Amino acid sequence: MTCQHADEAWAYLFVVIAVLFMQLAEYLIEQAYAHLMKKDAVEEPATGHISSGGAGESQDEETGACPHHGAGCQTLLKWENHQVDISQVVGIYLMEAGIVFHSVLIGLTLGVTAGSAFTTLLIAICFHQLFEGFAIGSAAVNSGLTIMKSVLLGLIYSITTPVGIAVGIGVRESFNENAQRTLLVEGIFDALSSGILIYVVLVELMSPMMTQSKWLCAQRWWLQVLSFAALYGGAAAMAVIGKWA
Repeated sequence: MTCQHADEAWAYLFVVIAVLFMQLAEYLIEQAYAHLMKKDAVEEPATGHISSGGAGESQDEETGACPHHGAGCQTLLKWENHQVDISQVVGIYLMEAGIVFHSVLIGLTLGVTAGSAFTTLLIAICFHQLFEGFAIGSAAVNSGLTIMKSVLLGLIYSITTPVGIAVGIGVRESFNENAQRTLLVEGIFDALSSGILIYVVLVELMSPMMTQSKWLCAQRWWLQVLSFAALYGGAAAMAVIGKWA
């Protein structure tokens, strides 16, 4: 019994490792990108406007259109604040990478699952992936990415779980789910995936879209309460689905 509890404790270590790795990766990528942009700005001849699309944004200020998605943009952010923020751009790419990694793993798990557990797991994954898709879509739009990049993120996300399922089906015959090595690898990957998702949800989703959302803070109190109630209700619903699955 003591050995079993000791093994379970390792999962939390890999969760923390994944969280710290995501934080370090985001910091290094942001610093490298900022250095690159500063270098480009120094090398850019003085033309009176910003080289990253400043003229286009000035023209859109006159027409009242979103400089990234056009006049039909209906995001929660006002277009004046809907500029490309390096932290948001890096965040959405890291979020995509983390969720893709997680989606491949759960697809692989579904592919090697047989019997009555397959139906239960399939239903849980459908709900899980649906809400993750909403999260990626809203974050991509609000980060100021172009329509093409937002579509590409959604396309990549949509094929990762089927790819994992295909791999799982391919190795099902030789897969021994009770082997010690299999359990070890699966436990480590699940823990890493959990740490990645925890970081993504707290840093890339809840903080910019709830805690630091200027749009939400400007709304009436009842709408703010309703937003947090929806957040907590969704978390509770996913917890129930996770326990049921």
